[in-house]
Amino acid sequence: MKEIPQYEETHLLSRIAGGDEHAFRSLFDLYKGRVIVYALRLSKSRYVAEEIVQEVFLKLWTNRVQLPEIQSIGTYIFVLVKNRTLDHLRKIANEGRLFEKVWHTISERQEAPGHLDVKDSIRLIEKAVGQLSPQKQKIFYLSRFEGLSHHEIAEKCALSKNTVKNHLVKTLRHIRLFLMQHDITPVIFSLIISASDIFFL
Repeated sequence: MKEIPQYEETHLLSRIAGGDEHAFRSLFDLYKGRVIVYALRLSKSRYVAEEIVQEVFLKLWTNRVQLPEIQSIGTYIFVLVKNRTLDHLRKIANEGRLFEKVWHTISERQEAPGHLDVKDSIRLIEKAVGQLSPQKQKIFYLSRFEGLSHHEIAEKCALSKNTVKNHLVKTLRHIRLFLMQHDITPVIFSLIISASDIFFL
């Protein structure tokens, strides 16, 4: 990545603080590639990395009047990306632990042997989601992993709230049918949903 002298960086940040979109674009182009690679290395997901970088630069633009106070914008951006990525990974880890707890509770209620273990079940859900359209996958991701409301997803995706809701309903139906084909009963699926709607809605 091409570095710029401190005095040029200071001038660039001052222009951005004044609302200069071209200057902000220059800053974005200067750091985008390397921070996406950094976020990708941490998250292991291209989609997550790109989303995080977009969120970080949106935050920079929203708080642009404070940029001239920053001593090293490069370090600052990388810290923001690192913190946001770690927050994301912690959230996924917490959801995974909750999923295992829910699944363990469900499994204890079943007398019949041969139920799929948690990892297999998660893989089946991921496989089912992978069969969806890119838009449905994005909406599902924003709902499940980002915890966004229907209204927030609608604004982020430039869709109506009803469209988001319909996509999620169809996604749930698709996942339920897919799991039923792999011997996970509707009762178990309903228990998963009712036990923790942060997974799907």
